[in-house]
Amino acid sequence: MTRPGLRCLWLPALCACGRIGFDAPEPDCVEPQPVDQVCLGMPIASNGSLPGGGVWFPLDEANPVAGIRDASNTYEARCTGSCPVSALGARGTGKGLRFVTQQLRISGLPDPGASSGYTIAVWASLDILPRDTNPLPTQYSCALSKPNKTLIPNPPFNDGNSYALCVEPSNRTYVYTTSDTRADGLIAADGHGRISNVAEWHHLAATWDAVCRTQVLYFDGCRVNARTGIDIRFDPGEVFVGADNLGTSTASPSYYWNGTLDDIVIYNRALDDAEIQQLVGHR
Repeated sequence: MTRPGLRCLWLPALCACGRIGFDAPEPDCVEPQPVDQVCLGMPIASNGSLPGGGVWFPLDEANPVAGIRDASNTYEARCTGSCPVSALGARGTGKGLRFVTQQLRISGLPDPGASSGYTIAVWASLDILPRDTNPLPTQYSCALSKPNKTLIPNPPFNDGNSYALCVEPSNRTYVYTTSDTRADGLIAADGHGRISNVAEWHHLAATWDAVCRTQVLYFDGCRVNARTGIDIRFDPGEVFVGADNLGTSTASPSYYWNGTLDDIVIYNRALDDAEIQQLVGHR
C-alpha cells in the first residue's frame, strides 16, 4: 500500500518529487489519440533540459568491461559474455555502443509498480533490419527489456516482460508487456514509426501510466500509438540492454539488437508528450 505523503526517487543529479496518497487529486485519464498528427513531421524543439527523476546512461564509456555508469554514477550496466564496442553516437556526436550478439544488464534500478508506471527511451540505429534476419522467430530487434525473474503461474506463457522495446519484422517500433493473464503488444500505427534504412538514428520510447493503465509508444518524439486497459506484472529483476531473454531473465539472450544504442533513459513514472520531446532534444 502506498503511504501518503511525499515520494522522491533520490539521485545525486536528478530528482522529481510528487505528492501521492489518498489526498491526491483524481488523475486525468483521457485516452490519448493513437497518433499525434500535429507532431509528426515537425522539428522537435527543446530547451535542452532533462526532465527530473530519471536514470540516464549516456553509454559514452570506452571500456564496457569496467561498467557502463549512469550520469550520476549511481548504477552500472555489466556485460554478459562479450561486450559491445564503442561507436559514434546519435546525430554524429559523442559515443554510443554497437551491439551484435551482446547484452548489458543493469541491476538495482528502482522497480516501477502499480502506483507509478514507467518510461523507457533510447536513441537507436540498426546495422541489420529485422526483416533481413533469419529465421523468422528472431526477426525482432530489442533495445531495452525487463523480463520477469520468476515464472508466471498462469496463462498466457508462463513467462513475460514488464516491457520489451523492440523493432518488429515490418521494421516498426514495438513494445511488448505481459500481465498474469495476457500479453499486449503495441505496434506503431501503419505508416508511422518505421525504420526504413540501416544506419538511421531514431529515438524510441514507451510509457505506461499505472493509474490510467495507458501504454503510449513514441518514435522520434511523436506519439505513434496508444492503448488503454493495459495491466503489467512487475517482477523484480534486471533491465537488459541490447537483447531480450524470451521473457524470462534466466533464459539465454535472444532478439538481439544489431546496431548502435545511445542515451538510455529510464523513469519510474510515465512522462507526457512534452517531456518525451524534451528527451529527444536533450543532446
